[in-house]
Amino acid sequence: MIEASPTLIDIHEGRVRLKKLLGYRALASAVILFATAYFFYMPAPSSQRPLFITIALTFLLFTGLEWSLIRSRVSFSIQVFAQFAFDMLLVLGLVVLTGGIQSPFVFLFGLIIIAAGTQSHVLIVLLISIMACMCYLAAIYGFSLWQSLPISSSETLHILLQTSALFLVGGVMAAIARRHASLQQESRQAVRQHRRLRELHEQVVSTMQEGVVILDEALHIQDCNPSAYRLLAINHSLSWITLREIADVPDALIDFFDFSKNQTFQCEWKTASGACLVTAAALPGHDPSAHWLLTLVDISDVRKLERKLAEQDKLAAMGRMVAMLAHEIRNPLQTIGQSVELMRTVVKNKQEDIQRILTEEIHRLNRLVSDMLDYVQPLTPEPIPVLCSELIGSSVVQVDMKGAYGVTWRCDLDSLTVDPDHFRLVLDNLLRNAVEASSRPNTVEITLGLANGTGGACWELSVADQGGGIAEEMKGSLFEPFATGRTSGIGLGLATVWQVCQMNDWYVNVEMLEDGSKFIIRGDVKFVEPREVVSG
Repeated sequence: MIEASPTLIDIHEGRVRLKKLLGYRALASAVILFATAYFFYMPAPSSQRPLFITIALTFLLFTGLEWSLIRSRVSFSIQVFAQFAFDMLLVLGLVVLTGGIQSPFVFLFGLIIIAAGTQSHVLIVLLISIMACMCYLAAIYGFSLWQSLPISSSETLHILLQTSALFLVGGVMAAIARRHASLQQESRQAVRQHRRLRELHEQVVSTMQEGVVILDEALHIQDCNPSAYRLLAINHSLSWITLREIADVPDALIDFFDFSKNQTFQCEWKTASGACLVTAAALPGHDPSAHWLLTLVDISDVRKLERKLAEQDKLAAMGRMVAMLAHEIRNPLQTIGQSVELMRTVVKNKQEDIQRILTEEIHRLNRLVSDMLDYVQPLTPEPIPVLCSELIGSSVVQVDMKGAYGVTWRCDLDSLTVDPDHFRLVLDNLLRNAVEASSRPNTVEITLGLANGTGGACWELSVADQGGGIAEEMKGSLFEPFATGRTSGIGLGLATVWQVCQMNDWYVNVEMLEDGSKFIIRGDVKFVEPREVVSG
């Protein structure tokens, strides 16, 4: 909204004050004229009645002139002085017509001075005070000359005291007007400063790239800036709608408003215009119409840059992978080639050992290629409802076909809405690492159940082993590509786990146990049914 300039505002306020002053004066003058007509016009001689009518008509003429001045460009001070000057002349005529020094309207001179003091102009008050004394003296001596009545010494003293009283009233009202003018000036400066700050605040909020949304206690949107409309991809007004009615609102954000007792919360909000980081905070105070503050920061470019850097890292990793694969594949191929040549010369009972060696080396080559394909393949989650026990059971069978490791597992859930291929990819890699680290039977345990996360209930998958734990030098680079503490493999298993979890918004962590380690995967619950424990 465009604010008017201070000059126009001052002119408008001045006109309003002049209209009010004119209205009050007209009302007071009407009462005085009515009293004059009732007490003085009727008893007055017929020769004096035209003078009363002349004063009344002059009052109407002055009122019309003052009203026209309000619409003009004449300054406020001149118009105020003109109104009180006209009043002074009318009072002068009334005093002359109603008895001079004995007139009951003499007090009106002091009343006009007091009224002038309310207008906060010291010079006007002083000028009106001087004019009141002059008009008072002119009225007294004018009546004396008109009626040819001499002024006695007692009346002279009375006139002197009355004039002094008028000057005293003028001085007091001038001091009050001076103080009032100072306070009014400070008030106007404060109002202007507040207006400038408000305009600056509106300009800053309007030009901010970050979105700002104000919510009440019921999550109705009370106000927001243009960036919020853009980030939320909304074209219509947000007034009188709730946050719940906006599409794709994160469930964790709604849960924070409904259940959390924390003062702040932060999460990522994927909207139609991109991705933004939303921060919710409780506003101080107890205003029910401004209870929550949401700030939205566009992180679409950050996410694009992260994806681009990830692609570049992946390309660099693929270069290192090719070099490592060439080195890793060469040894099994040499072993296979030597074994094929030996098959022709060794006796039959030794051929079974050679066949076993060939099978192991082929299996090793297959694992190297599988790890590479798992890491470089594009990951696009396609969650569907799946049976949890079947996923775990099939993974255990694939990794431990002969049951040599005695993997134990426990499933407290019936079904989940996840990408089954990605879930299996994570579980297979963690399980394979666990059985290789802890080769003794019955030392690997898988658990799937419910847990409490930061945004509410979530599912939790854990794979624990008793393989002695993770070496200290490996803890900082555990999920990086090609980081491995074993002679076999190229270190892509846990890197693949990390990559899949990031794409599916799953949380991954590792805990050190007394005699091993436990990998933990958590994800938001979209569909889950508790059931009787299934284990194997």
